[in-house]
Amino acid sequence: MAVRTIDEYLSKTSELATISPAAVELINKISLPSITRQEVADLVSKDEVLFTNVFKLVNSPILALKRRPQNLPEAIDVLGTNSIRNLVFGVACKKTFADLSLWYRSVFVAFTTQKLAEKFKLEQDAASDVYIAGLMHAMGELIFKMFYPADYENVIDITGYRERQKQEKEIFSFTGIELSAKIAEQNGLPDSISKILSGHACESYEDDNFTKCNLLLELAIKLSEIDKEEPEYEDIRAIFTNFTELGLFDKFGLKVFDLTITDFNELHEEADAFVKF
Repeated sequence: MAVRTIDEYLSKTSELATISPAAVELINKISLPSITRQEVADLVSKDEVLFTNVFKLVNSPILALKRRPQNLPEAIDVLGTNSIRNLVFGVACKKTFADLSLWYRSVFVAFTTQKLAEKFKLEQDAASDVYIAGLMHAMGELIFKMFYPADYENVIDITGYRERQKQEKEIFSFTGIELSAKIAEQNGLPDSISKILSGHACESYEDDNFTKCNLLLELAIKLSEIDKEEPEYEDIRAIFTNFTELGLFDKFGLKVFDLTITDFNELHEEADAFVKF
């Protein structure tokens, strides 16, 4: 099997729909203390398609806002800058994912990190970064699946995210999430996001690069592996119990909470609605 460099994989992104430069600029600038809501609106408006889709999403039943904003600055007031940041990147990232199953998983993982961030009271900027990392986490796997399908066949049926990573490393020389981190860098996303993705390629949870954000992303990915048609509460609890026994919640000063079947089903309903939008 030919040994490929990561640059070869990265070159394949030119064959995918590009992530809007306006969205990338917004992702980088929106957290600046000096930025105004009008400047945020102007950044989104640089891309007419992005602007139209974001505003449609804001006024859709998906968000179920009690008061529907009449313009984008008003939407920023209602939702807050980090929520707008997340929505903008979700809309911009959607056209890049040419595979519906990977896109669905990415949306579910992102929505789940958002739920976990609320429960764990994660700082808003960090919560937004891990949300975007969730949307990006399968981008490398998308490259494997689309452009190296014969090799990908040796990965697709492996149960368990960490087990798939090991096989990806053996077959492709890189894991999908390592490639996702490089794609994030290539697209000019903030270092804080690429660091979450690259940190997620750690082989050990004890690695210093495995942060609190990585714990949330890991939980979300593992929850995405539970059968959404017949979910079992015991399977959800087993994931949290395992991380409790590993001491990871204590390590990051997090208090474990109860994620119910209702929570799990609602996350899938929200992901499904977003994917269909």
